[in-house]
Amino acid sequence: MRKFAEDFKMKFDTLDLLINNAGIMMSPYKKTEDGYENQFVTNYLGHFALTGLLLPLLLNTPGSRIISLSSLS
Repeated sequence: MRKFAEDFKMKFDTLDLLINNAGIMMSPYKKTEDGYENQFVTNYLGHFALTGLLLPLLLNTPGSRIISLSSLS
């Protein structure tokens, strides 16, 4: 994720729209190497981290938007 954000910021000065849409549900229980539960990392922390990494570009773009999706599933 950090590599993606770094590469993106090297290519672009602005970001109009960020859509956070990754998610998993009822996957087998496992923890990441950092010790966090995998579903929590994917559904919440991943969105938070990517948004934070790209926030400078979003703030540099008048009218930019962040959309975070979820599911009824």
